[in-house]
Amino acid sequence: MPAKLAQVSVEPISEVPETASVRHCDELPGRVREVVAQAEAGGSTVTVDPYRAALVEKCGCDVVKSTEYVRLERV
Repeated sequence: MPAKLAQVSVEPISEVPETASVRHCDELPGRVREVVAQAEAGGSTVTVDPYRAALVEKCGCDVVKSTEYVRLERV
């Protein structure tokens, strides 16, 4: 049976919640950085393979800082 694809939401935010864990894009595994880069500047939902989706869950952060803050979560 083929592995199911997953959805990852990448959404720009203007304020970081106090309880959010934040990591800089450079601290993330390369394949998670690819997910962030795939998203459009205004945010989007990106379809990824299960391996990348699992990496997003394991990256240990709610928010990623690059040139702007974006919320990163599997949907």
